[in-house]
Amino acid sequence: MQHISRETREAFSIFNVYVPVNAGEKKQCWDSIKLMAEEETLRNIIIAGDLNITLSSSEKRGDNIVREPAREWVEDIMQDWDMLDIKPLKGKYTWSNKRIGPGHIAARLDRFLIQSSYLLLGLEARMLILPCSVSDHKPIKLELSAQRNFGPIPFDSVLYG
Repeated sequence: MQHISRETREAFSIFNVYVPVNAGEKKQCWDSIKLMAEEETLRNIIIAGDLNITLSSSEKRGDNIVREPAREWVEDIMQDWDMLDIKPLKGKYTWSNKRIGPGHIAARLDRFLIQSSYLLLGLEARMLILPCSVSDHKPIKLELSAQRNFGPIPFDSVLYG
């Protein structure tokens, strides 16, 4: 389903996902998203939620860093659809096993992926990681706003003699 942006007056589509942990179910989830977007010829796509993967080793603290096949599926979709991973303004991890000490694990599993063409319409994207409550995941928030035009960039000419 497509929505209309108040900022740009353009249609956009958002997938709010919870990707399962099981590899077979992950594959099925990503395949269904891909199929739906291709069948509907969607544009200005945003994928948001718990993707249940890290995209780089720096997004995980503790435990073993294992490259899983699902990362490649997501990277393929990101490349095929020219999607950007919106990095959080502050903080790094959106999930924690809530343990203390050497058994503590934290990772960035929740994110926003946005087609770059949508941002080219003059939008600025900001991702915020909100404070955690009861869940082992911190809520995330996406702010899209029109880029501000601050006018011409000041230029100081200096004469050297």
